[in-house]
Amino acid sequence: MARTISGETFTLGQTYDSVGRLEKTVYPTGFQTKNVYNAFGYLKANQKANQKTSGLDS
Repeated sequence: MARTISGETFTLGQTYDSVGRLEKTVYPTGFQTKNVYNAFGYLKANQKANQKTSGLDS
């Protein structure tokens, strides 16, 4: 996804898993987050892409 603000374009990258859930987001600065889902498919955590799982209880 790209947005232009005051003539400058910013691109946001997103990847999805095999069932269509948002898996990873890459921001214009290069910062990355990933979503972790529990066994029922609910969002368990949103974290830095290189961080171990921690977040909401299952």
